[in-house]
Amino acid sequence: MADWSKPENTGGNAEFFKPKENVGALVGFKVRRFEADYKNRFEEVRDTLFADVTVFTGPNAGKAYENAEITSTVVIKAMREQIGESVLGRLAKVKNYYVLNDPTDEDFEIAAGGSQPAKAKAPWES
Repeated sequence: MADWSKPENTGGNAEFFKPKENVGALVGFKVRRFEADYKNRFEEVRDTLFADVTVFTGPNAGKAYENAEITSTVVIKAMREQIGESVLGRLAKVKNYYVLNDPTDEDFEIAAGGSQPAKAKAPWES
């Protein structure tokens, strides 16, 4: 007989990365994979980028999201070819799209724990 265990997170209180709550924030992405026409838990089919996400500034500073589903088309295009890489940028909204703006030198310092460190480590740094 197999040794079965209960899931550690049944999703009842799971947190999801939401771009609209992080506009203007410095955000780090450890890009895991891209899937075209991915069917999510809501039965929606969309191109999806999976990444470990850390928010370094803003009201959600210090929050980390493991294996987050990114569905914003413009953000996906910005990172689609960077599987396995760590990508840093400022999340912005332009018209109806979320975009990832290039980080400044100060942003790199913040992400490294310099002038304004976040409260949590990125999932890939543990």
